[in-house]
Amino acid sequence: RSTIGGAFGSWNQVWTGIVGATSQFYPPMVADDTNSNNIAFGTDRVNLDPSQGTTNWPAKVTVPGGSAQNAISAMHYVNANLLYAGTRQGSVYRLTRTGTTWNAAAIHAAPLPTGALVTDISAVPGSPDTVIVVLSGFGTAANPLAHVWRGVVPATGPATWTSISGTGAGALPDIPVNALVIEPTAPATMYIASDVAVWRTASGGTSWTPFSDGLPNVAVFDLALHAPTRLLRAATHGRGMWERKLDVALLPNSDIFVRDHLMSTSRILPVPEGV
Repeated sequence: RSTIGGAFGSWNQVWTGIVGATSQFYPPMVADDTNSNNIAFGTDRVNLDPSQGTTNWPAKVTVPGGSAQNAISAMHYVNANLLYAGTRQGSVYRLTRTGTTWNAAAIHAAPLPTGALVTDISAVPGSPDTVIVVLSGFGTAANPLAHVWRGVVPATGPATWTSISGTGAGALPDIPVNALVIEPTAPATMYIASDVAVWRTASGGTSWTPFSDGLPNVAVFDLALHAPTRLLRAATHGRGMWERKLDVALLPNSDIFVRDHLMSTSRILPVPEGV
């Protein structure tokens, strides 16, 4: 943990207190959307800390069916009392807090596929009882795997699941999906990162189109939207990090930046550092 922007020598370990029989190679760690002091770390259970990991992770929430083979693989910390989690084998859970006690309930059910790695999960902005899940893996020629699902979560019991992987010419190909971003003010618009491209829907998943202009032909493993600047950033497998402006109709063939130093983005001139 660093409190000064990751400056060299400013990092302190905050893993003391995290427990679990196993975790993903890259374990998920997320912050509460409404209070960044609250963070969660996934192993075969969900470890929670109210002070960015500095109080030894006092809450440990086991999930039904959680195990070394079914570790937590994705989470969305919606608010101080609600968190969603997905696992390596396709399980999905809703964690709710009453007072100081957290409880986990399974919300996966058919037709949501079993056995597929949940790579990302997000509640729909403004609708905390609706969740979007994306999956890795492949199906077969006879039974292709749908990779994007919407779950409507009742007060108790499993969610009602619907594939939103598109149909016809707007259907997603049967390829692993690695990350999800939902537009905060227009939730019918979503972006996903896949092993071959970034895809976009403006219809809540009825139809998808490629959204990879300017990207190299490479797997995209993560996405993040910086809403204030309308920049969608993509992290690739071995080809660096890329970004795309979302508030322009067309992108230029190239952008030329003259940097004052290696860390300059040239977006603020003169640069704040005064170099």
